[in-house]
Amino acid sequence: MMMFLQILMNDILPLLIFIGIGFVLDSRFKIDLNTYNKLTVYVILPSFVFYSIYEFDMDLSMIPLLTAGILLIILQFLLSYGESKVFGIKSDKREIFSSTSALSNTGNIGIALIVLIFSHPPYLLGDDMPYLTEARGTMIVLLILMSMAVNVFGMYLIGKKQAPFHDSLSAIVHMPMLYAVAAAFLVKSFHMDLTHMFIWPVLQHFSSALIVFVMITLGSQLHRTKIQWSDRDVWLAVGNRLLIGPALALAVITFYGAFSPITSQVFFIYAAVPSSVNLVLYAVEFKNHPDFATQIVMTGTILGTVTLTASIYLAQLFFPLSH
Repeated sequence: MMMFLQILMNDILPLLIFIGIGFVLDSRFKIDLNTYNKLTVYVILPSFVFYSIYEFDMDLSMIPLLTAGILLIILQFLLSYGESKVFGIKSDKREIFSSTSALSNTGNIGIALIVLIFSHPPYLLGDDMPYLTEARGTMIVLLILMSMAVNVFGMYLIGKKQAPFHDSLSAIVHMPMLYAVAAAFLVKSFHMDLTHMFIWPVLQHFSSALIVFVMITLGSQLHRTKIQWSDRDVWLAVGNRLLIGPALALAVITFYGAFSPITSQVFFIYAAVPSSVNLVLYAVEFKNHPDFATQIVMTGTILGTVTLTASIYLAQLFFPLSH
């Protein structure tokens, strides 16, 4: 019970405070979400990705993690498609149902949560954070995978009646995060030491700003959404993300059997993150049941404060560290 409360206080409560600030600010001043999103997507998130990859020794050993992430997404899509048939979900809503069941908000909640978790007890040794680099590097791999899945396959499924598949593929070219990945690997390949250059504190400050920006933005989005609690299909999709996702992740981790405790914990928590906010944007753009998509994403985000606490606790229980 003490561990559960510690997780709630150290990991979930700070996020809730930032979300609450965003909620209140938007109710008083109507935050310009478009500007916030652009700053996050084009500056803060690429800086965080570059900084994390530069610090983490990422090599071919990450391929099993990448394939495990792909397998998890495929399993979630297959499960949600089967559910849509069994529960008689209308055919024109199945794309939204499957996408929100399988694709998560890794770029916002996922990244912020992992940074908070692995910079607090029980992951501290004195003042050092020895596990943060591995946890952040693992999450970056999963973030890249999920971002491509959301912005290619998610966009295609939701907008396939209006936009051809090559339009979805072209979205990759416009993802600043991928350029940050390429730049980080290029710098590392030339063994350039950036830690004593003027750019390093800039990257550090932008990276540190990630949690605040994405959570305040999320709080503002929550303020603008009216939650309806009576839609069965919404509950099914939310259950897929928050409950079935971690269960499938546990099966995938067991199947691979080769991940470190930190990587396993990150993967398990990653699978419990609520649905991607970007799917709402695509649903609005392509006029494909935007209210349904919004209800799933925001209901999952609210309930995720409880289920993520449980998932973090279970991750530590299933994959304990050997000090």
